[in-house]
Amino acid sequence: MELSVNTVVSIALLASVVICAYLIASTITRCRSEKKNFFIICLFAILVYVIGNYFEVTSTNTGEAFAAIKVLYAGGCFIAPFFLMFVLDYCEQHPRPAVTALLTSLAFVNLMFVWTTEDTDLIYRTFVYSGDTPIHGLNVLARGPLYPMFMVIGIVCIIIAIVTIMTRFRNWGAKYRKALIMLSLFSATPIVSNLIYIFTAYNLEPMGYSFNFTALVLVASATIFYYSVLRYDLFDFTSRAKSLTVDFAKDAVIVMDVDMRYSSANDAARSLFPSLENIKKGSPVNAIAEWPLAFEGLGSGAGAFADGDVEEIEFTVENDGESRRYRTNVRPFSADEQRGGEVLGAIMMIRDITKEHRLMRELEEAAYTDELTGLYNRRHFMELAAMTLIRSRRMGTPCCAMIFDLDHFKNVNDTFGHLAGDAVLRSVAKRLKSTARAYDLFARYGGEEFVVLIDGASLADAERLAERIRKQIEASVIRYDDIDIKITCSIGVAQASEADFDINDVLRRADDALYTAKKGGRNMVCSKDA
Repeated sequence: MELSVNTVVSIALLASVVICAYLIASTITRCRSEKKNFFIICLFAILVYVIGNYFEVTSTNTGEAFAAIKVLYAGGCFIAPFFLMFVLDYCEQHPRPAVTALLTSLAFVNLMFVWTTEDTDLIYRTFVYSGDTPIHGLNVLARGPLYPMFMVIGIVCIIIAIVTIMTRFRNWGAKYRKALIMLSLFSATPIVSNLIYIFTAYNLEPMGYSFNFTALVLVASATIFYYSVLRYDLFDFTSRAKSLTVDFAKDAVIVMDVDMRYSSANDAARSLFPSLENIKKGSPVNAIAEWPLAFEGLGSGAGAFADGDVEEIEFTVENDGESRRYRTNVRPFSADEQRGGEVLGAIMMIRDITKEHRLMRELEEAAYTDELTGLYNRRHFMELAAMTLIRSRRMGTPCCAMIFDLDHFKNVNDTFGHLAGDAVLRSVAKRLKSTARAYDLFARYGGEEFVVLIDGASLADAERLAERIRKQIEASVIRYDDIDIKITCSIGVAQASEADFDINDVLRRADDALYTAKKGGRNMVCSKDA
């Protein structure tokens, strides 16, 4: 039995209804992107439009055919406006509520004109049912003045959509251009099918009858686009990423796919990395000119974030003599954060931690530095000295310690005041740092006492260094409040030996030598063997 053309078209339309319903259900269940909303509405409008076409070709009289036309327009009036809104949203030109309201209102006005055309003659004036043509349907004999309105609104919306796609085509990378090409085809094919229909509808009928194949074309285009987008993981990707970065708006945010290709960035990121303005979507993210060296080990090319691990990196940026510290968290994300799933990409969140970093440095310095002199404090000196002595023994090199005390320092405080005494201590610390070797350990041991650990020096070397320090302090004149203050010091030196249990044994002998120097008349260097 040979099927008629009308039967074949009816079957094709019915199959399109099933396909379109499947696309809607699949988009709702498989895609968790905010971008799916306009796409679903557009698919739903196409579904109603296809159902109307099916009812028209299966109608048996004028009443049924015109009722089918009303259903057809109930979907058709909304396809182009919501497709335009989908394209704007997909291309990150998010439609404003006012634009959405305007386009939706135009669709409703157009639909109202169709549904009331029997009374107003604005769309159709006269029409009859045509059942003797290969494809059955409503045959419009006379059209109203607003008949082109549906076509004009649709074509304008599609043209705007195509222009939007073309502007993005220049700025997005190769991977994303594939989706834009499919979106362009989705946009263009309905225009072509509508032009063919217009050509045949106005009595230029090479087939002897006219039928609008746009319904079938729309479903085919939507299907191809849907699976192309799913194939390239582009439907959920950027929108899902942005939904995760709402709480980090003040930080620099860069979104990349699973292969470390750039997708999007916020204003803070563009301010930190100015070359982002010239980076195309889909380009390798390390093409950013200011990309820190600390990021060079981030990921490893294709599938870099597939394991789902969170990485944390800190780096410093030098700009016009100012140093700023940043902490970077790279967080992979999937389509469904709660149930897991394939990793789609990663969000890089970069936070300026300069203040926190400086505060931590200050706290660390306060923990091991003497506030008055800027030298190490006793506790930190003992920690470093213990490690130095262990290293010295392991390498078989000599190590010496010296302790020196400012002579009659109490008289300075009693005569000139404690502020003058503080000035003396600061001056002595400054001369100690300038006289000792840069890699020697020196610290304020307590009160007016200072300590130095000299690694790699024999007892004779340490004695010569001690004598230089003593002479430097003796020769110095400390100016304070228009008063010249002179001071001397006594120094005790000792060399570490194999018999020493720890650094305290060495310092104990150096202290004994210091006591000998004080008893001997002060302002001298004494040493003590093990």
